[in-house]
Amino acid sequence: MIPIYYTKSKEKYIAKKILRIDASIRKSGSYSRALTDKIINKLNKTHTSKITIRDLSEAIPFIDEKWGEANFTAINERSSAQQTCLLESDL
Repeated sequence: MIPIYYTKSKEKYIAKKILRIDASIRKSGSYSRALTDKIINKLNKTHTSKITIRDLSEAIPFIDEKWGEANFTAINERSSAQQTCLLESDL
């Protein structure tokens, strides 16, 4: 299913950003991953959408105090350590 949305005036538009979340523990042989691959491949042929992939079977850093401090610091005031801390969540 291609993410097509309709506005109030019935105009169609395609999502510019797509978040793909893989939750299957199986990297190979997963039906959900295979289906999502087909959808993404079809999208890439016909539309230009930015696709961000999150794989929950891989290590995802937890939000901690350092992340919170970095996130609530103004962008132009962040240290290099704070910028590094936010890299994963700012994709």
